[in-house]
Amino acid sequence: MTKIGSARISENGTIYGIAGDQKQTSAEDMSGEVSQQEFYLHKKGWIVLRAKDKGTRKGLALSMRTACNNPMIGYSQADRYGVVKHGTSSTVPCNADCSSLVRRCVLEASGIDPGDFNTATEVKTLMRTGLFDKLVYVKGMDLKEGDILVTQTKGHTAIVTQEETSIEEDRPTNYRFGIDVAKWQGVIDWAKVKTSGHGDFAVLKCTKKNNQIEDSFARNYAGAEVQNIPIAVYRYVYAKSVGQAVEEANGIIAALRDRYIEGEVWLDMEDSSIRNIGKAALTVIIDTEADILKAHGYKVGIYCNTDWYYHVLDGAQLATKYKFWIAKFGKNTGNGSWQNREDDPSDIAYAWQYTSKGVVPGITGNVDLDLIY
Repeated sequence: MTKIGSARISENGTIYGIAGDQKQTSAEDMSGEVSQQEFYLHKKGWIVLRAKDKGTRKGLALSMRTACNNPMIGYSQADRYGVVKHGTSSTVPCNADCSSLVRRCVLEASGIDPGDFNTATEVKTLMRTGLFDKLVYVKGMDLKEGDILVTQTKGHTAIVTQEETSIEEDRPTNYRFGIDVAKWQGVIDWAKVKTSGHGDFAVLKCTKKNNQIEDSFARNYAGAEVQNIPIAVYRYVYAKSVGQAVEEANGIIAALRDRYIEGEVWLDMEDSSIRNIGKAALTVIIDTEADILKAHGYKVGIYCNTDWYYHVLDGAQLATKYKFWIAKFGKNTGNGSWQNREDDPSDIAYAWQYTSKGVVPGITGNVDLDLIY
């Protein structure tokens, strides 16, 4: 199914409403003031503006999906510039109309602000940027993810957020694509995740700082298991001593009791409180937790960013014993950023967390996206 996203109408059924999307009913919103819907033929006909750069097209689709699933963005022409100011990931209530939302999406995808326009002047304004080719839609024409649709006379504008083949387009078949989640992602629709193109595996936070089970772990484990999504887990490490490392490892074992995981237990090394205790001390903490976990039959890996790998941990030495899952975001552009090869840490990594701004059906808001080589 081809989907398009746009700012549509206020909660009052008029062009005026209060900030935020009062009509949004779900994480993958299809009914809100700003939402996605199945592609339709407009009575005024569509002009298609197709970005020349593939990365820009993917960025346009990502920004529009983000806006459509963000309950902070509603519709009103009275304060239509709210989204231009706050962005599609706004954390404060704001509004947009159809054209101001497209303007913001262009800015986020390309880094170029085309300036103000409405649907009567949109085509002329956007063509001046040099970013787009102009097409006239005819029935049956293939639309691409990120295509901007503008009515041929003043009326409406939208962006294609999903084309028929967009999920797997250009993806290497030898990569597996997944997500990592905690309580911040709320209640997840794992059936939608399974078919999203990001359902090859899931890494679930399993325990909290106090070594109790993470609030969302049981629910997320059950949901992923029902969908036959391979599961791994992670633990945010705070331990500064061997004794604390033992307590953290035992907490993980307690959380996993009677639960099968296919993937690793990932020790998440990033907290500022342990950054300066020294490479040797951190190696002892990692080895202590890993030895206990491996004795109970679990595989163990290390999660960190490249700064920690090269400067905080004894990365090269640890890599002789453990797999590394590396966070390296580059421009952090969301769903398409795995293609950004200069950011690819495959020389040191088994897995790559390539963005913290992913948008996945079944999950409200942004989510970390990962791949396994």
